[in-house]
Amino acid sequence: MQEVLSPRADRSKSALIAQKLTTAVHEHRILPGMKLSEEEVGEIFDVSRTIVRQALRRLEHDGLLTIERNKGAFVARPTVKEAREVFEARALLEPRTARAAAERITPNDIARLERHLEDEHAALDSGDTGTALKLSGAFHIQIARIADQATIEAFIRQLVARSSLVVALYWR
Repeated sequence: MQEVLSPRADRSKSALIAQKLTTAVHEHRILPGMKLSEEEVGEIFDVSRTIVRQALRRLEHDGLLTIERNKGAFVARPTVKEAREVFEARALLEPRTARAAAERITPNDIARLERHLEDEHAALDSGDTGTALKLSGAFHIQIARIADQATIEAFIRQLVARSSLVVALYWR
């Protein structure tokens, strides 16, 4: 019982909720500008508003949400300038990270990346663009993981999430 009531259990619940909401953003099931009600999110995941607030703050920190006092949490709507900055940052980080990954990659890593690309192409072929976008972002994160660059992986993870918002807003 003590474990269930511990702050660690709350953090893991909020982390799981943040992960699921992030996935929904990647898959464009939650779109830029949408309001995320603490009460509704709490009901969906059967958790307290305190845990929901922790999850929403995590997403705000990652640049996926804006939290407005007395109004609530809204999925971020990057400006055109912010969109350029996101892709410029990726253009700076990802080529060097890919080179570092190429120096460390193993046959198992290559096989995993090939399967990943097959899954992404299958999603595209079936018209499931949400899953394809999520897989595309995960591919770039996996490259950073193979490069064994945790700090850059964290940056790329944030940039990929923000890229999903940009694509949802501006890609036509």
